[in-house]
Amino acid sequence: IFLCCFQSERNYPGASYRHWRENFKPPLEAMGHQVIEPKGLDFAAPIAHRSDSRWIRRYREVTSENLVRQVKEAHRRQGVDLFLSYFYSIHVFPDAISEIGRLGIPTVNFFCDNVREFHSVSELVDRYTLNWVPEREACKLYDRRGAAYVALPMAANAALYKTSSTEEIPQVTFIGSADGLRTRLMAEVFPSGLPMKVYGGNWSTHEPATTTKQTISSRVKKIISRRRKSL
Repeated sequence: IFLCCFQSERNYPGASYRHWRENFKPPLEAMGHQVIEPKGLDFAAPIAHRSDSRWIRRYREVTSENLVRQVKEAHRRQGVDLFLSYFYSIHVFPDAISEIGRLGIPTVNFFCDNVREFHSVSELVDRYTLNWVPEREACKLYDRRGAAYVALPMAANAALYKTSSTEEIPQVTFIGSADGLRTRLMAEVFPSGLPMKVYGGNWSTHEPATTTKQTISSRVKKIISRRRKSL
């Protein structure tokens, strides 16, 4: 399996991407697959430069050419049974995916922000053999494009996310950083009176982005209320 999932040797402030490799590669290897990774390609870089269209175009040109060359070399040397990626459109040009497919290699792209950002991957979806879609609400977006897809849950490394032996906690728990959509959804849930806790960054304007745990308090409720009014 030739795997591309935000591998990078650099650290980009404010960008979360290293966990994808941890959730893809070890489980695939544990199942007996040999995983091939690209060399010298920085798949986290375009996320940090996505607002610079000129930079992105040049990056896509260089990365597309380099990636296709490496896949061809790997396929010639040992054979590649599957090309598995987590790509946005800013990573490569669509023709790069088509060229890999013409080698006889099935291509699959995982993308987990379809509901909010389908536009960020739409340029690529019809070039893949199959698209891995975790959100069932997003399936209709692929249907409209005539792109093949399979609806499956998000990948997770069971060795990293073990269930604890503690008692079940009777509450609704959300894990993720704050953004407009999530704060709007939280604001809709609060009136129900359900016991709830939120873990993640940016839920309080008085805490840094690296905050790892924030219980929803009166202060956070006020933040959500303000954001809801602004939406």
